[in-house]
Amino acid sequence: MIVIAIPSRGLMHSRTMNDILNNLEGYNGDVQFVFSHGRPQPEAQNYITDEALALKPSHILYIDDDMQIPPGVLMESLKKNADVVVAHYPCTHHGSDALHIRDNVFESAGLGWMLIKAHIFDKLTKPYFRTDVQYVWNGQELAEEPVREGQDRHGGQEVYFSQALVKAAITPAVIDTKLGQYSIINNPYRKYGNSTQLEVENWILR
Repeated sequence: MIVIAIPSRGLMHSRTMNDILNNLEGYNGDVQFVFSHGRPQPEAQNYITDEALALKPSHILYIDDDMQIPPGVLMESLKKNADVVVAHYPCTHHGSDALHIRDNVFESAGLGWMLIKAHIFDKLTKPYFRTDVQYVWNGQELAEEPVREGQDRHGGQEVYFSQALVKAAITPAVIDTKLGQYSIINNPYRKYGNSTQLEVENWILR
């Protein structure tokens, strides 16, 4: 069974759900979903992980609530048959890659798309995701440092988890297909009236 774990903070792109359902076509195994509904980072990621593991799956598939997922990505990821499978996708409007590999050495990947065999959590310690520490390149390696008071910690939980994989000697496999993100570019909170549709742009790698 695959548990699809979505750390949504309250909203999710319908396009993303449509992409997920399209990817499930042709997959004959059991699938369940878990959501985090309104929890902040990294509580959202830790919550959905605990909920997913309680279901005793073979895999956990983390997907962010704004991902653009081409058809066939799920099967491509499963065919890797790796403990962890990650993907290239943009994490900024300018197309910065969420996957970081320096000198052919894996450093970190985003949870926008990450397929994990559930048994690897036996090699990791709780909390699986943290934002109170950061990893900074010191010229030779990524070194762990405390996060300064008031410092933006967005995405830090993904780097922390990635480095936990590195310490456990787990190197993710990378699929060839590149993913994207959907980004709302007008007011997402209007609920009334005849023109409440959302205008969305696609983020791509550059």
